[in-house]
Amino acid sequence: MDKTIISTQNPKIKEVVKLRKTAQRKKNELIVIEGYQEIDIAVRAKMELTELFYSVDYAKDKRLPIAESLTVNFLSKEAFDKISVRGNPDGFLVLAKPRYFTLDEIKLSKNPLVIVIEAVEKPGNLGAIVRSAAARVLTGTK
Repeated sequence: MDKTIISTQNPKIKEVVKLRKTAQRKKNELIVIEGYQEIDIAVRAKMELTELFYSVDYAKDKRLPIAESLTVNFLSKEAFDKISVRGNPDGFLVLAKPRYFTLDEIKLSKNPLVIVIEAVEKPGNLGAIVRSAAARVLTGTK
């Protein structure tokens, strides 16, 4: 097994923390995807994942998603806590290349629910919007 990153002051840890800022994500052309299920969705969407940060302290019985081009970093619980934005992390976080689509490339259903959001300042606000939209879809309200 590779060497585990223990220090929260490790340069890789510091770089991931910097990616919380939009300007840094744009500069590095990277996004952060946290969570096993979210990473699985990204893999199925054929996103280009570049680096995995993994903590066995959290991800006890989940298998490690490894792709050939993916650099894997093993982290201590403390180091993972430093890069995680979740209250209850599951030990999986990846860096990925963002994907951009033109309006012509987006395929919509016959009766789509479309939400356009720009510059959300707080992740909780985006979560509330997504939950509201999901509730409308599930209940059939318009």
